[in-house]
Amino acid sequence: YTLDDLTVAGEDFNAFLTSSVRYRHELDEQGIAIEAGLSGYTAGYRDRETLNTGALEGFIGPTFDLARFGLDDQTLSVFLLSSGVLIEGDRYLASIGASTVFNWQVTPTDGIGAQVEYRYEDYNNTKSRQTAENQTGDRFDGQLSYSRQVTEDFNLSARLLATRRSAEADYLSSTEVGLGVGSAFRFASPVGDGPAWVLALDTAVARRNYDGPDAMINADESQQDTEFSINLRQIVPFTERVALVAEAGYRKVWSNYDIKTFDNISVSIGIQSSF
Repeated sequence: YTLDDLTVAGEDFNAFLTSSVRYRHELDEQGIAIEAGLSGYTAGYRDRETLNTGALEGFIGPTFDLARFGLDDQTLSVFLLSSGVLIEGDRYLASIGASTVFNWQVTPTDGIGAQVEYRYEDYNNTKSRQTAENQTGDRFDGQLSYSRQVTEDFNLSARLLATRRSAEADYLSSTEVGLGVGSAFRFASPVGDGPAWVLALDTAVARRNYDGPDAMINADESQQDTEFSINLRQIVPFTERVALVAEAGYRKVWSNYDIKTFDNISVSIGIQSSF
């Protein structure tokens, strides 16, 4: 059969915009706050218009300070989630779900966290994705994380991740486990007396196994992927609120389905602003 443009490798340029806003309101009852947030992403590609994307996600829910129960420096949050994605101007994905987040500042320098999340994902076919609806189903995500402030200017973190997708088609249902490690180093600006610069490095590896074979590729063997990624980010603040962000990343996927094996190099530069 003939490979479509979504499968064939190629280089391209895009412009993107991300934004987010978060609100927190402390209730009169001690130790309870209501949090809400909204984030958006849009990207347009020079050549591959089939990748033009718009996404919006929101959450709302209470955060409990567990000190009221004698558990100092621990919080528990319960959020309702909803999101939507447009691709090529068509509705591609709508989801709704819930998330529970636990954070514990064990010592002044050590913190641990845990998160469990469920979403029902409803996919819709688009102009170039005529079988996207087969991905519709339940998604479960779990994460355990640890962070350590090694020095005032150097931080290390690690996280364990697991994802379970149950789609309408077995060959799109999968179980994934992964490990991520990150670091961030803050250092004095080498130019003038401005805010400190931040250099961050993140890397991750994951294993993904699918429930059933894709008969169009291999009727006898299910897809199995191993994925590696690394990302280097340099943040150069102009002021306390505006910064230049430069990133370079590499992603590699090995698969027993040769058509699913690929690598990708990305470079981006942008302006970040907070208020």
